[in-house]
Amino acid sequence: MTTSKEIAVRILNLSPTEFFGENLDFTDREFALLGQDFEGVAINAPATIDLLKWDRLPMALATIETTRRQWEVYRGKNLTLLAWQIDSGTVYIGAAYPPPEKLPAREGFSRQPPEPRETAPYTKNARIELLQVRERLNLPWQSCRFRLAVVNYDWVSNVVEVELKGEGRLEEGKLQAVRPEPAPQPAGQKPILPCYEVLPTTPRPSQEGLEFLVQSEMAVSNRLPVSGAFVTRARKWYIDRTGTVHLGIGGKRLSVVAVVPLTLVVFGLDWGVPKRFDWAVPVYGAAPAEEGGRLAGYFAIDALHGSDVRLPPGRYVTYILCDSRIYGPREFKIRPG
Repeated sequence: MTTSKEIAVRILNLSPTEFFGENLDFTDREFALLGQDFEGVAINAPATIDLLKWDRLPMALATIETTRRQWEVYRGKNLTLLAWQIDSGTVYIGAAYPPPEKLPAREGFSRQPPEPRETAPYTKNARIELLQVRERLNLPWQSCRFRLAVVNYDWVSNVVEVELKGEGRLEEGKLQAVRPEPAPQPAGQKPILPCYEVLPTTPRPSQEGLEFLVQSEMAVSNRLPVSGAFVTRARKWYIDRTGTVHLGIGGKRLSVVAVVPLTLVVFGLDWGVPKRFDWAVPVYGAAPAEEGGRLAGYFAIDALHGSDVRLPPGRYVTYILCDSRIYGPREFKIRPG
């Protein structure tokens, strides 16, 4: 099966004139898209943008989906833009489209169910369009690097990198992440969330990256336990020199050597914008962390603790953003009652 990255190279290889021009007719590319063994979303964007010449960041989006999928997952309310500012670690999340009532008529989305004919729900449809990422996410317009992706509920695209070139380079700075408080862990008791140590249920990434688990079905709407682990490289703003010590399981003293920001994103169908939870996960170690060095961290967190968010009965999809990458999806269900 063709990957979204291959679609970006083969089909979405737009020229600067196509990215920044006025001609939005991509009919030939859409026919080529239909010939691919692919169903999902793929993106591409200019590798570099001259800030003195352009005031926008266009993204080419390709979608192949069945008629039934178009109806079940309404693109106008479920397509979400993600952007990571590589030089600072800042994460931007927002709806890809204006609210449906603000869309021009030709850009509207049908919410009609598929035709009743037997084959119609499985007919594939291809669409290529340009999205204006700077406008939708209100991105800072200065020299820096971004990584971009889109999520359409339980579909995630490839990731592309864009460099904005011009005056006023964004300086690398310490990420303003909230320092997590030590878990109130009485000696000899079971771990109390949040916990940042290895537990029997903690998944382990096989290599550099992140793995996480969410309980597949729950009866309550005010809890969302998430556990996981990651291996990443220490960025300058991850490193912690404050000498912070946490009390771990059984009263162990654990020295914090780094704090890694994670963002949990929860999608409900037709929400428009997902729920976002920003975490700061401590990494413990006996020796100070060094820039570029290997960091291994663990987390078990109740995402909804201390939050006003309550999830009504239904199905949900969640992802975790870490170090300019997206991990997931993980699906879960809240039962009624």
